[in-house]
Order: sequence, then structure tokens, then C-alpha cells
Amino acid sequence: MARISKKQRKRQRAAQLAEDQANQAPSSPAKSPNAVSADSSQAPVKPSRRIRQPIKEQDSLIDELPPLIVGIACAILPTLVTPKVRDLYQLPKLLFMTDAATWLLLAIGVMALMGRKLRLPRTPLTWPLVGLIAAFGIGVGVAPKETGGVLSIFAKMDAYRWGAAVILGVGLMSTVRKPRHLLYVVGGMLIGGAQVALFGIAQHHNIRGLLPAEARYWVGINKPGSTFGNRNMAAQLIVSVMPAAYILIAMSLRWWSRKKSELAIAAGVVGSLLLWLLLYYLRLSVTRSAWGGAFLGLIVAGGIWFVAGRFAASKNKNSEQRRSTLSIGLAMLATGALVLILSSNALIDRGFKAQYDQGKGDEKRRQSITELVSTVTDFDQPHWSMRVMMWKSTWAAIKGNPIGGGAGNWRVLFPQYVTQRQANDHFSIGKQPTRAHNDFLQIWSEFGTQGFVSFLALLAALVWMSWRTAAIQRSDIGVEDEGIAWMAYASVTSLAGIVAICGDALLSFPFQLPAPTFLFFIHLGVIGAAYVYATELTSPVEADKAPVFAPAAKPSSAMVATLVACAIGAALFTRYENSRLRIAEVGFSKARSNNRKGNQSSALKAIQQAIEINPDDFQNHFIEALCYNKLGDANKSVASIQRSLNLYPNLLNAWVNLSMFARKAGKKEVMNHALDMALQLKPDEAYALNIRARQWLQARKFKETAALLKPFIEVHSSNIGFLRNAEKAFRALKDYPTLGRIQTHQVQAIKALRLSTRMRNYTQRRQRDARRVQKARLKGWEKVGDTWVRAKDWKRAEGAFAQAAALAKQSRADLKRKYALALANNGKWSQATHECGVTLALDKKQADALLTGLESLRKSTTKASEQTKIDRLMRGIEKGAAEVVKQRIARANRDDDEQITALVKKYHKQRDGGQPREAIKWLYKAAQQGKERRGDVKRAYSVALSEFGQWKLALHEAKVAIRIDWRQRDRLIWGLEKLRSTIDSKYQKGLEEQIAKVRLL
Repeated sequence: MARISKKQRKRQRAAQLAEDQANQAPSSPAKSPNAVSADSSQAPVKPSRRIRQPIKEQDSLIDELPPLIVGIACAILPTLVTPKVRDLYQLPKLLFMTDAATWLLLAIGVMALMGRKLRLPRTPLTWPLVGLIAAFGIGVGVAPKETGGVLSIFAKMDAYRWGAAVILGVGLMSTVRKPRHLLYVVGGMLIGGAQVALFGIAQHHNIRGLLPAEARYWVGINKPGSTFGNRNMAAQLIVSVMPAAYILIAMSLRWWSRKKSELAIAAGVVGSLLLWLLLYYLRLSVTRSAWGGAFLGLIVAGGIWFVAGRFAASKNKNSEQRRSTLSIGLAMLATGALVLILSSNALIDRGFKAQYDQGKGDEKRRQSITELVSTVTDFDQPHWSMRVMMWKSTWAAIKGNPIGGGAGNWRVLFPQYVTQRQANDHFSIGKQPTRAHNDFLQIWSEFGTQGFVSFLALLAALVWMSWRTAAIQRSDIGVEDEGIAWMAYASVTSLAGIVAICGDALLSFPFQLPAPTFLFFIHLGVIGAAYVYATELTSPVEADKAPVFAPAAKPSSAMVATLVACAIGAALFTRYENSRLRIAEVGFSKARSNNRKGNQSSALKAIQQAIEINPDDFQNHFIEALCYNKLGDANKSVASIQRSLNLYPNLLNAWVNLSMFARKAGKKEVMNHALDMALQLKPDEAYALNIRARQWLQARKFKETAALLKPFIEVHSSNIGFLRNAEKAFRALKDYPTLGRIQTHQVQAIKALRLSTRMRNYTQRRQRDARRVQKARLKGWEKVGDTWVRAKDWKRAEGAFAQAAALAKQSRADLKRKYALALANNGKWSQATHECGVTLALDKKQADALLTGLESLRKSTTKASEQTKIDRLMRGIEKGAAEVVKQRIARANRDDDEQITALVKKYHKQRDGGQPREAIKWLYKAAQQGKERRGDVKRAYSVALSEFGQWKLALHEAKVAIRIDWRQRDRLIWGLEKLRSTIDSKYQKGLEEQIAKVRLL
């Protein structure tokens, strides 16, 4: 719509004023609340207020597109999961969130091109958002200082997550103009949350009909994790989408009080059923931090609603309306609490009868709500000690880095500032924390004080805006307006969702995951849009001025160009970068899986492809180092793990592995440096202590070894290797340690050290016995496999050889060869190729037997496709063992020559016996046996054929003989000329022609 000038606005206001004055005729004071009585004529009258009526702008479908995009994203994002792929960063959800932000930018760009109403609303969120975005930029800028000058994968994931979430939240706030736009967002939330809840319930009760076919390949940590693989993460999403059900229940109560029973029943039934479904899964998740967050959200939302009502009541003269709106708010809060309590009790009594798995933490699923809640205040529980330790360490990191350590760098900072380095089971070679389990502290440590203050200011602004919107709805000018009611209920319930996320963030890490971060900013957008809608339509103005708002001006050309350029740039970036990240993540998952299965060659190939795409992920280099180590290349494994440490300098596991790899490679300086770093990070790390102790014991540094191990004998009293090293050092010094002030500790230490010696001897005997049993089992499986091979039952032979190869590990190349041939006979070519590679890596001499077995398989196979695969596999074997193949060919040629000599003798014997025509068959067999190698046999066969007039075939064999060996030409002519005296007269003419043809060859 075209821009409206100031003169046109003045004319419209004047016309509206005249119309209002003409229609102003109240029938009686009782019917006109704003009428002024005669007794108060001398008192000044305060003009009444009313809702502004903006000039209607023509609707367009493009205006529906941005909130519709957000609603679709809310429905799809929670359900995204890639089967058989790790979900460390919930990458499918994160990449989809960036795609949704790109689509939203494209939609806003199209709106700008079409000249639709566009503006960034002025709200109290403006400066907190600016401060937060600036803090994010600083965090990303300083992140490389902790990761070797490279922007690591952690910082990139943080930038993607926060950037996409801010775009979605601000874009939603700027484009939601009408209450119906909220229906897209509410519907999307309910659809996404319901799917996650249904999948989780199906996993818990083993209802396979509710699960997709690929659900069995979802990678999960605990059950029922639904599409998140982790029930705690799924519970964070559930409490984030529950406000959508609250909105339906609140509107149902409002419609019921206004005699709109059909709408009230429909909304109430749908909202209550969906809320019960979400609560059911929330109970199954046994995530206490999510429970507390949801309850805190209801309390805060109810408090905001109550305070807003009291504020409006102080200025509202219509007490009947005040009681009505207050009852709606209280009913909404009571309904949510009642449904929560009743559904939880019903679950315990009736529905909680699933077959439990034996996973870690599964005992929580057997406990009632009372038992679970009672452990929250038990501060002796391991989960409390872990959190307190991480919070203290994070506070130390905050004091050491006031402006922040960089986006995604908490895991890098934590080992530097950990407050408990010894006797800490939560910080070891096998377990190193990656999140602070308190997002407020983690945001503070990564984005600095400026980011933390901006985030708190953002939360305060959201609370104030939600309260202001609720107060407007409960005032005399907003209580009857349906649109303001929608917006107010959406604002208060979205605040409940934000408080639920923040409550969970006090003990967990929802802001480190894409789905809760996405929904936090969606709730932010809803609160902002509701605030703008309510304040614009109900701002206090004098009634006699009859205000008329014109629609926002058409965006300028510069703004249009900027929006379109940003949208196109975002689309190109996400299309390129997201596809690369997906490929790299799939490559990492394949490499990790193959490495665990022992298929190092395939694992190395996959991880190198992932490194080529994403060289900034430390885990890619770590897996590459493990592959090189198992393949026996210690130097490359050292180089790979050093690259990993450059990206993650304080990874304890990597330093310990580097020391072991450097020891294999003979790099003592690197090994000593790695051990120093490992023991600096954790002085009582058993692996590092044992490696250094063995090194010093070999150098006969008994005094240094005893001083190193003495402080940790009690800590590692169950570690046999540690005690053995300590016993050697103390025995050499003839001085066992005294531990503590109590003398009995010394006795206990000596007993423990002597016990380790007895245990060593006992262990050696057990190992010998185990090797003897294993050898017998291996021999038995090999015998069974050979029996099935003779019976041509390759499936059973494969199973037997698989068991034998697994027992033999890398010690029996012949078993690997038999296993490979069994796989090939069963058509499992990829596995057969891998086993052939392992066989040749162990013993190249097995190539001959492999080729022999494959040749026999090729002869028995009639399918061309199978023969092609066999040929390809044989070429690979020949390439991998060229020298062995040459020897094999020479040996095969010797065998062929012996057979050819025997056949030629039979020919001469039968010919001399007077049967020259019948004797030709022996020369034919000899020529076939010689193939393209024996020209002399081909020449003799050609002469024999010419003797009986088979000129055409004889000429062909002559050509083959000369092609194999050109010297056979003269011998062939001599043999043909010799036939002139013995050949039958009827063949004389043909013989002369044959000799002439041979001379021309």
C-alpha cells in the first residue's frame, strides 16, 4: 500500500472526529460508564481510552509465510535424527535450525521486495539483544586463542546455534501481526512435542507400531530417549513445548465463560489430551531438573498473571470483570497443577509396567516421584558432588577470564581451572566433562561478564513485557478483545516456557543444545510480538482525538537490498556448509564404528575424508591416531594426536595416548612431555603414573619411582599394575612406606604390595591356562570349519572360521585366509576384501592360497557378475602381494611344463604305435595347458594338424606360435617341408600353399 502523507492523516483524523461527535449520544448515565453527571460538572473530566483502530491493510498470503515457516520448523526439528550417527551436537537438528532461519530470511526478503509492512519493533528487548549479539561476536572472536589459533568445531557450533536462534526469534517478533499467526507456532510446537512424546512412550513400552522403521538404528545413551537419544535432552524439549497446551486450555476457559461452548470444548479436549501426553513422557524421562523447571514456570506465570490482575484492578472500576478474569487465570494454573499430579499418580499405579533395560541409571525409572524428589536434597549423591565440583571450577575460570574464554571453550577451560585434580572420578582418562551443568555459569565463562549481564537483562525484559501484556489484557480496554486475549495468554505461557528452560538450565545444559535454544527464542519472539500488539492497540490516547494509525511505511530500497542480500547469502552458505558438515559427521561415525570392529583400513579411509571436509574437529584427528596405532604406524599416530591436542589442548586422554604412541615410536622427548602434561592435569592418573614408573624402573631410578607413587598408594590400592610397580621400587630400596599417622596403614600397605606379587604369579598361571583353553577352542573351531568346507556347506564354515579367527586375533594368517574364502563363497564381498587385506598384512605368502581358492570359486560360478567381483578381488590380491604372485606364477608354470611334457610323451608313444590321427588329442591338451606361453607346443600342434589337411586350424595355431615366439617360424617351415615325403598325395597341393602362407607370416 502506498505511503500516506501527513495531510492525508490529518484529513482522516478530522473525518473520524466528526463522525464520533455525530454518533455520541448516550441514552442514560447508567448505560454509559464514561458519561459525566451534573453534580460533577465543575470537576475536570479525564478523557476515556479506547482501542485504536488502524486502517485496514489488504491481507496477503506472503504475510502468513514467516510464522508458518516457524511453525513448520517447530513441528519438524524435534523429530530429526540420523540413524547410526552420533548426536554429540544434535547436528541434524542444528543444521535444520540454520535452514529454518535461512527460509525465514528469504520470506522476509520477499516481503520487502513486495513492499509489505516491515519494521523492527521498539521493545525493551532491543538493547539486551544488541548486547547479547555483541557478546556472541566477542566470544567467537576470542575462541581461537584457546584452540591453537583455529576456530574449533565447538565455536562454530555455538555460532550456528545462537545465530540461527536469534534470527528466528527476532524474525518471528517482527512478522507476527495478528493473533491467528500464533496458531501456526502453537500448532507446530504441539505436533513436534507430541511426536517426541509418542516415540518415547513407544520405546518405554516397546510399542513398535508407533516407531518408524529406522528407530532401531537411533544412537542413544539411555531410554526412553526418543529422537534425542537421551531422555534428559528430550525432557528439555517437552517442558519447552508445554506452554502451547497451556494456551489452548486458557482459551478454552475463556470461551466457556463467554458461552462459546463448542470452541471451549474443542480447545479444552485437545489441549488437555496433549498436555497429558507430554506429562506422561515427562514422567517417564525421570528428569528432575525438567520437572523443577516446569513447576517453576507455572509458578512464575501464575504470579505474573495474578500481579497483573491486581495492578489492573487498582485502575479498573468494573469489579465483575475483574473477578471473571482472575478466575480464568487461577483456573489455568490449577488445571495444569492438577493434571500434573493426577497423571503422575496414575502412571505409578497403572501405566508404569514396562520391561526395563539394564542401562546405566535405569534404577531411577523404577522409583516413584516421591523417591526421586527426595534425592534432590541429598547433597551426598554423586550427581551433586559432580555439579559442585564443576561449578567451582567454572567460577575459577570466570575469575581468570572476565571477558570470556571464547564460544564453546568451556571444555577447554575446565581442565585448566579444575579445583579437584586428585581422587576425582568425574575427571579422568575415561571421563572428562564437556558442559558445566549450569548454563548461566557456562555462558558467563564463555561470553564474559558482558554476555552474562546481557542475558540477565534479556530475561528481565521478557518478564516485564509479559507482565505488561497481561496487565493490558486485564484492564478495562483489553478484557473483551479476543486478539489481546490470545496475545496475553501466549505471552504469559511463553514466559512459563522460558522460566522452565532457565530452571532446567540451573542444573543442566539446555542452552548448549539446538532444540531448547530454538524454542527459547521462539518464546521470546511470541512475547515480543504480543507486547507490540497489545501496546500499539491500547496505548492511552484521548478519545476525542480519534487516533488512526497508518500502516508502517514501505521499506526503503537500501533496506530491501540488505534483506535480500542477507537472505541469498545465508541460503548459499547453509546449502554449502550444511552438506559438508553432514558428510563429515557420517564419515566420523563410520570410522569410529569400523575402528571398534577392527576394520582399521576402512576406518582410516572414512576418517581421512571427514578430516578433509572438517579439519577443525579434534575427534577426527583422535580417531585417525587410533587407526594408525592399530595399523602399527606409530609415527603417524603421534602426528595425528598432536593435531588433535592443538585443537583441544587440555584433553587428558589424548596426552596419555600420546605418551604411549611416542613410546612405541621411540620418541622419548615427546613421551616425557606428554607424561608431564598428563600428570600436571591429573597428578594421580593411573595410566600416566604406570608408564612413567615403568620407564624409571627400567632406568633403575628406584628412589624417584618410590617418591612418585608413594602419595597415591591408597588411591590406587586396587590397581594391580600400580601396586606391582610400587612393590618393585620399595623392594629395591628395602624401605616400605608408612602411610598416615596410624601404624596399621603401614602393615596394610605391605600386605597390599605383597598381595600384588602373589596376584601377579596367580595371574600368570591363569593366563597360561586361558591360553591353553583358547588354543584348544581355536583348534576345535578350525577343525569344524574344515569339515564344513569338505561338505561344501560354506555358511556353517563361515561361522566356524569366524569364531576361530576371533580367537586367534592377529596371530594366524591362515585362519584369516580360510575365513576370507568362506565369505567369498557366501557372496559377502566387502567383508571378504577386508579379510583378504588383513591376511596379506599378516603374511603375504598366503596370497598363493587365496588366489588358488578364488580360482576354484570362479570356475564353479556361472554368473558373470560374480566372476567380475572375483576377478576384481584377485587383481587386488595380486597388487598387494606382487612378489608372492610372481613366485606363484613361476611355480604354476613349472607344474604346467611337467604336465605338457607328459602329454607330449603320450603323443609320441601313440603315434609310434601306428595311431597318428588319434594321438593328436594329446597335442591338443598340451597346447591348451600351455595357453599363450609355450610356442613350441603350438608349433608342433600346427604341424600335426597340417599332416591331415586341417589347413585353416593349422594356420591359426601357426600364427599363435609365431606371436608367442618369432623363432618358431623357421622351425615350423622346416617341419612342414619334412612332411613332403610322408604326407598323402591328396594333401600335397595344400601343403605347398600352407608353406607359402607361413613364409609370409
